[in-house]
Amino acid sequence: MGATVLILVFALGAFPAAAPVLAADQRQRSLVLLAGGDVTLGYHLPEFQDELTAKGMSRAEIEAYPFARIATITRSADLFLVNLEGTLTSQGKPVEKSFNFKADPQDVAVLQSAGVDVVSLANNHAFDYSAEGLSQTRATLLRAGIAAFGAGRDLAEARRPAILERNGVRVGFLGYLFMGDHTIEPEIIYAGPGRPGVAGTHKDLPTLLRWIREDVTALRTRVDLLVVVFHGGRESRNLIEPYQRQVAETAVAAGADLLVGHHPHTLQGLEQMEGAWVAYSLGNLMFAGNWNPRRKEAALLELTWSEGASGGEGPGSRAQVRILPLAVDNLPKEPFQPRFLPEDRAARVRTLMRCYLTAQEEGACEAGLDPPFITGVGDSEREDPRAP
Repeated sequence: MGATVLILVFALGAFPAAAPVLAADQRQRSLVLLAGGDVTLGYHLPEFQDELTAKGMSRAEIEAYPFARIATITRSADLFLVNLEGTLTSQGKPVEKSFNFKADPQDVAVLQSAGVDVVSLANNHAFDYSAEGLSQTRATLLRAGIAAFGAGRDLAEARRPAILERNGVRVGFLGYLFMGDHTIEPEIIYAGPGRPGVAGTHKDLPTLLRWIREDVTALRTRVDLLVVVFHGGRESRNLIEPYQRQVAETAVAAGADLLVGHHPHTLQGLEQMEGAWVAYSLGNLMFAGNWNPRRKEAALLELTWSEGASGGEGPGSRAQVRILPLAVDNLPKEPFQPRFLPEDRAARVRTLMRCYLTAQEEGACEAGLDPPFITGVGDSEREDPRAP
């Protein structure tokens, strides 16, 4: 058996006393939510799929390949959330921008194979192929049984939550995009009254914060667990932008239990805020936009919600969080295939995530580490890093 993978566990307050054993009909409701980072199915992935086909792999094996090493975890969660960074379309005119990501609609089967239940489209690539591409992406996900939020035919639909229920627990999801002064995206990608696009603003932070307050407040009474997904920060940066904290503080104050961040394509910090959990960036999960990403550290976030588990009343008071460290690429042997890190490297990810919360200078947290970045994945073959 491979090396045990180290897990970062955060729990609210002191450890609760042992709970009494209850009969089946008396058990409290509970739910496990798994959140992952950026997923891009297009760009280089079709090239690699052709290589796998040439090696004799079946279509089903090719669809299962990207998540094969972590599927034990992803498929066992009650809900699995990712950021779908791109489109699933054969239609639409590409928007004039730096990068345009699209995958064949049949590649939605990759998400199904991984057990993905819900995706955020509140990102800077959901509108890469205009309104037609976004529409086909949403329709493809719907047919596949995967919920989507954060983009729509107009602003009202883009701001509309996705609400899913598992084990009698109602979970609500809201998504937003904001990249501040460092945005290079055209304003056309943002939804407006009567205009399709993603939920977010180009550079108007006060308006975005107002929307978040309104939407979270309206959703709070309808769900047991409320998740906000925020696409922001600076690419390839581990330091948190001031506006990322403003968004988190606004969402938590309005009643969010969890904020999950994406866009930097690398890890940022995880913290507890007024009883809620904030993961500023989980990094890439399965990102085919780059053959060999420089930063290979990433993580899954596993949140366990239990009714009344801590006796608290505030947001997040019934939630426990685990961080499951990953390496996301093993080029040239096995690209585009995340796997759990062995113990020593998982411990390093834990150290880095703690440091990123308070670091004042980019690269300061890696100083003294040898090597400064994860350049390989080791030999861990553990399928379930939670097992003893």
